[in-house]
Amino acid sequence: MTQEQISDTLEIQRLVGKISNLEGNSAEQKKFFTRDAQLRVYLGDEMVLEIRGLAKFEDGLKSFNSVIKRVHCMNGQHVIDFLTKETATGLLFCRAVHITEEDGKEVVTDHCIYHEDIYQNKNGNWLIKARDSHYIISIKP
Repeated sequence: MTQEQISDTLEIQRLVGKISNLEGNSAEQKKFFTRDAQLRVYLGDEMVLEIRGLAKFEDGLKSFNSVIKRVHCMNGQHVIDFLTKETATGLLFCRAVHITEEDGKEVVTDHCIYHEDIYQNKNGNWLIKARDSHYIISIKP
């Protein structure tokens, strides 16, 4: 791995960390995606959300996250492979805890997720061009 790739890896890891810190704030999150970004969310094998382009990003995520009152996200293993100087792919594992309300009571749901990302360097900044989020385990008490 070159010194440039090490530096770029750290920038990409900062990028996904910033997005995780903004979980639930789609207006701020969209700043870290390209204009033509694609986001797909899968619950198991079923695709439950697909957004193409930033114009639909904020409203699409707001609708998807509307039942979530609070969230905590923790990133884990993150494998990044560089395809070119401007393009990389990533596999990011994380755990998210969502607090929702059902019948007037708060419900905690623990999710194990992995994200398949495509990153693009635009004018010296790494952004997400595509993200497929796979919720593979969701546990409610």
